Amino acid sequence: MALSYTTAAATPTTITVAGTRVFLGTTATDPTTDTYTEIGGVLTIPSFGPADAEVKVECVNQPVQRAKGSTDYGATTMTAARDRSDAGQVALVAAQGVKAGNYNLRLVFPDGVSGRSVLTSASHGTLVDVKVQVATAMEKRDGPNNVVTLESNLFINSAPIITAAT
Repeated sequence: MALSYTTAAATPTTITVAGTRVFLGTTATDPTTDTYTEIGGVLTIPSFGPADAEVKVECVNQPVQRAKGSTDYGATTMTAARDRSDAGQVALVAAQGVKAGNYNLRLVFPDGVSGRSVLTSASHGTLVDVKVQVATAMEKRDGPNNVVTLESNLFINSAPIITAAT
């Protein structure tokens, strides 16, 4: 019997985190038409994605059965080198004070024109849009060889909308 192999049509594109930009929008319903402010000094890019809760059925005379329950898009922490004059950080702190409403958060990856995370209507890197609530916006102060940071816990309340780079 002869073996057959399938070859991938193209080499996948690897996207680095270096050069990724993070933006906070408003509570507008449509993230594609929102106005965004870049959050400066970002040290860690937030991670998120769907995770289904486990539902277990444990009968005394049968094997355990499992099913998928509610989908949770996650909660994550984003850290930035604190800059009280940065408009994006100011907006992030203000969003923490709002108890209702989901803010648009946009990540722009550096796979656009010239390998940069440009953000114009005609050209941009891969966009990832999610709805978030800003649960915390705390200044963190560690030892003498660290900078003051702004740590923001974000509740992700929507599936990510991914738009390919142009």
